Amino acid sequence: INQWYMRPVMEGKYPDIIDQLPPEQRPDIHPGDMEIIAQPLDYLGVNFYTRLHYQASDDDFYDERPHQGPLTDIGWEIYPQALTDLLVSLNKKYTLPPVYITENGAAIADTINNGEVNDLDRISYYQQHLNAVHNATEQGVIVHGYFAWSLMDNFEWAEGYLKRFGIVYVDYQTQQRTVKASGHAYSNLITNR
Repeated sequence: INQWYMRPVMEGKYPDIIDQLPPEQRPDIHPGDMEIIAQPLDYLGVNFYTRLHYQASDDDFYDERPHQGPLTDIGWEIYPQALTDLLVSLNKKYTLPPVYITENGAAIADTINNGEVNDLDRISYYQQHLNAVHNATEQGVIVHGYFAWSLMDNFEWAEGYLKRFGIVYVDYQTQQRTVKASGHAYSNLITNR
């Protein structure tokens, strides 16, 4: 599914399977569109949270399969190997510009107890995904930066304030901020490298 986005940017064309779609389901492509889309990139930003499974359906299309466990609080599968696989496959298929992981994080059902948020599941998520990036670099992918999503709990575009992604807990009533255990762990990691 990533090739619907990457191939136009990198090669100026959609995946060949586009020819199998009925004309009314194909994106509108106007003269000059692909030349604009395929301009050289200063960098490639990769937002990664989960993997998706698809299965061929009876109508020659694909159906998304349910996420497998373990899951984040938003119901997304935690499968860091998919991040390694994505980065390595993109690196093999294209000549990539500098790569940055621009978003990576997990919604966890955080609670504040005695002024602390011990979000050990988020720490585990970050540890696994940073290792996944490391594994990709060991296979030749050059990653210039990594950004945890998000610094603070915030308004998430699909879930509003229901899910917490931040490494800093925000009490939405008082606006008081509390650095979570994951925030302390992330701070220790980046100050010691």
